Amino acid sequence: MLLEASAQQQDVGRLRELLQEHDPRDLPDGVAKTVTMTDRDINLGLRAALPYADRQRTQVAVIPGLGALHYTLQLPENPLGSYFNFSVQVAETNGRLDVANVVFGDASVPGWLLNPLIDLLDRQAQSRIAEYRGAREALRGVIFDSGVARFDYQWDSGLAKRIEERGRDLLLPPADRERALVYSVSYTHLTLPTKRI
Repeated sequence: MLLEASAQQQDVGRLRELLQEHDPRDLPDGVAKTVTMTDRDINLGLRAALPYADRQRTQVAVIPGLGALHYTLQLPENPLGSYFNFSVQVAETNGRLDVANVVFGDASVPGWLLNPLIDLLDRQAQSRIAEYRGAREALRGVIFDSGVARFDYQWDSGLAKRIEERGRDLLLPPADRERALVYSVSYTHLTLPTKRI
């Protein structure tokens, strides 16, 4: 007797398929690649990647020239409200992305007000963070169409390794990693059962 796969099992299968299909690790450096994802695929990936799935929701919608992300986080009990809501709309023109609108709760900020600040931060990050600059150069373009986003990039395994190392160092600096390792080994030795003679 064959049982029909649940929607959740199908979603996990789809995510695995996407990851295998777009795994760049075997690509030679310099190869140009295009990743095309439906808004449903992006939503599946976000749901799988975000912690606290029971307390937060995301929804991505893609239409020609525009991508929108809506995010809601259920907050712990507090006097300000039960939810934090955030939305951003990003306009795509000739492969360039500009913020069209940002909404925090009930407050809306138009993109024309934010884009000069975003451009300034972008220039600062490019001049100070080599990995950020490399990632900007590797991403060749983004195109939004009806329900589909296309990302064109040039693969650089050295850049991917440097980004991974920087992320690891930001999350847990080397000295903290060493302390965590010593603690883990010590804890393991303390909790192992001792042999009786």
